[in-house]
Amino acid sequence: MAESFRTPALSKRIQQYIKDYILANDHRPGSALPPEGEIAATLGVSRTAVREAVKALEALGVVEVRHGEGLYVRPFNLDAIRDHLSYSLDFDADTVAEIYQVRRWLELGVLPDVLARLDEATIDRLQAVLDQWENEARAGIWTEQDRRFHWILNSVTGNRMLVLFLDIYWQLLNNLPYDVLKLPIDRLTTVEQHRKLFEVIKTRDVAAVHKALDEHYIDQEQRLKRVMAARGAEETTSHAPLGSDLPAFSIH
Repeated sequence: MAESFRTPALSKRIQQYIKDYILANDHRPGSALPPEGEIAATLGVSRTAVREAVKALEALGVVEVRHGEGLYVRPFNLDAIRDHLSYSLDFDADTVAEIYQVRRWLELGVLPDVLARLDEATIDRLQAVLDQWENEARAGIWTEQDRRFHWILNSVTGNRMLVLFLDIYWQLLNNLPYDVLKLPIDRLTTVEQHRKLFEVIKTRDVAAVHKALDEHYIDQEQRLKRVMAARGAEETTSHAPLGSDLPAFSIH
């Protein structure tokens, strides 16, 4: 066993061993794993090598280290995907428009299930979000009630993966290197748009809600593209060649 781990890909092999161990022992989120020293002894490698492998798995969201307690299986999450996308968007911010489009397709696709499961308790929660949102908008407070509104709406599906995927969109917007969230529109206008959408949602008419939601997303996409186009123009100006701000002249 020890010999097979003495390769250049040592960390990868230790990571695979830990993942295989989790599966072989049918460990669930929150299950305790052997201490790093025990893993090192089993594989015949140094504790430093195990520690590096654990750090890599922790970054991927597979395990978590609880200081003073040990190593545990972490609940499934999409943090690694989110973090990678956030980093990538620093270089290719235009991708956010495509991510927004994916979000639109997802929410429209699950709409029939959402409306079929929509109960009065959820309606009341959406109403409460809108009321709080309006109060915060009138006070000039930038809020995450937009995110909460859509989160509550889609949570009725009971599909945790859907909620996790959609939440990536919001986290990406929060992590962008510029303020896309604060699109050039009055805060109260945004609340009013969602109130109108809410009234249609209460009818549970799939076709009507689909139309209203699609129009809402198209409007958001268009405003997002305008903001990003303006951002691109600013960056082009800020990276203009030396001397480009000098008056033009011609040789006679």
